Amino acid sequence: MPVNLPLFPHVKIDTDAQKLLVALPTLESRLPNKEPEIHYLRRFLRNRNLHLILRIYRQFRARQGSKRPAADFAVSQAADVRKTAKAAAAEAAAEAAAAAAAAAVVVVVVVVVVVVVVVVVVVVVRVGGGGGGKIGGADKYHLAFSCGDC
Repeated sequence: MPVNLPLFPHVKIDTDAQKLLVALPTLESRLPNKEPEIHYLRRFLRNRNLHLILRIYRQFRARQGSKRPAADFAVSQAADVRKTAKAAAAEAAAEAAAAAAAAAVVVVVVVVVVVVVVVVVVVVVRVGGGGGGKIGGADKYHLAFSCGDC
């Protein structure tokens, strides 16, 4: 059941988060301030990302039985950061590939349009000139839009 936090009255959290916030001073008293767990908990508490606090707290509790909980916890957090960075890089690569494909389609369309225009101009110049091989007063070897001095 959601409860209000006294520190953040507009934020509603579940009872697990409430238990965490109650346990946080005890956790801080048992660990030196240099431990990364406390820094993570404080930072996320400041940012009001309470679901992340819960996740980190549960990870920390899962590692408390080990001989080096702080070191194990820091390693797990670094692994999470690496996974997130890899996922972000893969997403960026996919977006770049999609953008490159779209650019390639645009280039192909432009090339096709240019080829069609050139073919139409060549056909008009060769066929549409009328009689005597003259086009607009110029012979067939000059452009139809020449200066008119020919």
